[in-house]
Amino acid sequence: MDFTLQTKLSKTEWLSIEKPVSPDEMDIIKVIMDGYNDINIRFNKNHSFFQFLRMDTEKVKEFETYFYQEYFHKEIERIMDDVNKNKKIIYIVAGLVFVVGIILTFVFGGSFSSAPQKTIDIPERNDTAPQIPFLYDYKTKIVYTTDTTVKKDAYIGDCEIRGGFFNVCGNTCEPTAKNCAKVCALTCEVK
Repeated sequence: MDFTLQTKLSKTEWLSIEKPVSPDEMDIIKVIMDGYNDINIRFNKNHSFFQFLRMDTEKVKEFETYFYQEYFHKEIERIMDDVNKNKKIIYIVAGLVFVVGIILTFVFGGSFSSAPQKTIDIPERNDTAPQIPFLYDYKTKIVYTTDTTVKKDAYIGDCEIRGGFFNVCGNTCEPTAKNCAKVCALTCEVK
């Protein structure tokens, strides 16, 4: 196909390409263009009841008050009563969820890690010493946990026994990994 050779479009080609924008689309385009300088722009092409009746703007306030009191006030009061009753139920449920959350925190010790926890025995300790949980055991690195809010004393002690360097923000990846997510984890770098 030779793009250097230009020819005139036929009438059917021209009509198939050039379609006029509908009035509804023009309204949308106008709002987009006007919204460039005014981000709070509003557009409503529907007429209100008062615009439809072409009422005097001074009388509108009186009619609005009358219509509200006559037709809407009782219904809005009923809705507000229902909302206030539902608020009490929501507060009770939220309180129960909060209490259950606190109880679960105490039961599980604040650790809700979804990663499987493995444990290892430390040879230098006696049999009554607690086992230190960990996520991954690589040859040159132990990844203890990604929960950096836990007490670190036991992990630091374990790392010292191993003769390693304790890192409060090490990564969870294998040392030979080419791509690794930036996630802080308590690790022990062992040589």
